[in-house]
Amino acid sequence: MPVSAPTHAGLTGTRSSGAVDTALDRLRDWAFAVLLPFWSEAGVTDAGHFFEDLDFAGRPCPIEALHTRVQARQVYTFAHAALLTGSDHYRHRAARGFEAMAGLLWDKDHGGWLRGVTPSGSPVDPRCDAYDQCFALLALAWLSRLGEPNTEGWIERSLAALDQRLAAPRHGGYWEFVPSATGAPLPRRQNPYMHLLEAFLALENSGFAEGAPLSDSVVDLFLPLIERDGAIGEYFTENWMPAAGEAGRIREPGHHFEWAWLLIVYADMRQSRRARDIAHSLATYGWRHGFDGEAGRVPALIEAHDPTGAPLRDSKLLWPQTEAIKYFVRCRQNGDGVIGDSAPELARLVESLFDHFVIAGGPLWRNQISRGGTLLAQTVPARLLYHIMTCVGVITDAAAASHARSEGFAR
Repeated sequence: MPVSAPTHAGLTGTRSSGAVDTALDRLRDWAFAVLLPFWSEAGVTDAGHFFEDLDFAGRPCPIEALHTRVQARQVYTFAHAALLTGSDHYRHRAARGFEAMAGLLWDKDHGGWLRGVTPSGSPVDPRCDAYDQCFALLALAWLSRLGEPNTEGWIERSLAALDQRLAAPRHGGYWEFVPSATGAPLPRRQNPYMHLLEAFLALENSGFAEGAPLSDSVVDLFLPLIERDGAIGEYFTENWMPAAGEAGRIREPGHHFEWAWLLIVYADMRQSRRARDIAHSLATYGWRHGFDGEAGRVPALIEAHDPTGAPLRDSKLLWPQTEAIKYFVRCRQNGDGVIGDSAPELARLVESLFDHFVIAGGPLWRNQISRGGTLLAQTVPARLLYHIMTCVGVITDAAAASHARSEGFAR
């Protein structure tokens, strides 16, 4: 049976705000006591795959296709949970889930991970997508940390396929999809690079020497694309200029915080002041333009706005809130950050998560709501477990670091 995670000891010792600690404890305890036990049973098929959506009664939706990004995210979720709790139950879910994923979604003819197949293995979308490769590598990095056998070979094959099929040497980085006979897949997206950085950092932390230069290559490519005001666009031309028209004007606050957290992690690993400063500028921009705190509205980050701050999609998703929480927790752990006193904002984000997204404190959530809180989502998507688990992992790691510091002072 799953076991409990370590008790939270406060993020900044005696300076820690009680309200923030209470909020973070609530989020962590909910994840380990309610969320993971439920999804480790209700979210898993008899074949070891993961259901990709549940309905609002907690029942699995019919599986039309299995997707690498979702299956890999679930493998990561249970591998990380196993490391935090020592649970063999979660370890088994992760290992069996990867075995099922590899049996259906690895492209045996060309290498790399397919976008989607039917449960019987017939291709639904056979494209090789950089975004999907990211999550396969992330899952493998965490399986490696668990000590699961054969992960090194899978990592090597996955990295080789990424390089052989998606490398874009002319302008740097990788194609989002394998180029076709008609030309390069456009527009280019920043999103896969964010998750490539996440995967490469995870590989580095798992002891793979290849991770460090790959992480550096992503950071070197993308830091120059971040604008002076801290904005990062979503879509680009082949040579990394902003895409034309509406696509080039989209700004997503959630991605600003996701990049900010990753760059803080990178900055801590490299002792890079430049990466740290840019991380804070990204978060500052994302908060200034993306957080909707007006009376009568859900206090949360909106989906997207334009460069002036005018909303393009003013609905609210669960995952951007977890990304902002991760950033604030990491800054609090490090004793830095630039968004004023972030403690009230951090507590407010967690409270909003439970008040407006999590359904009655149970294991299900409302993934998308209107600006005022009306439900817009049709299902409970399993892929959101990844965002929640990374957030809970940051909280748990920060608590452990704080406890270690307290023990050191006591001695």
